[in-house]
Amino acid sequence: MTDAPLPRLIYFADTMCSWCYGFAPEMNRVMLAMGERVDLILQAGGLRPFHTEVLTEADTVSYTHLTLPTIYSV
Repeated sequence: MTDAPLPRLIYFADTMCSWCYGFAPEMNRVMLAMGERVDLILQAGGLRPFHTEVLTEADTVSYTHLTLPTIYSV
């Protein structure tokens, strides 16, 4: 008898997305609860597909500092 395949949990995230970082505690709770009963598939997304202008560090830091309080309050 063969083992049945695990259900898949597909998580779409983006390393440039501050909301994805804000969701990390929830994802940790899900994985602690589900453990090895699911097959986690991490799918990387893109907030800036097809953009050609350079995103400066100053722009990123400024945006992150402005949005993190909102993310943490949710």
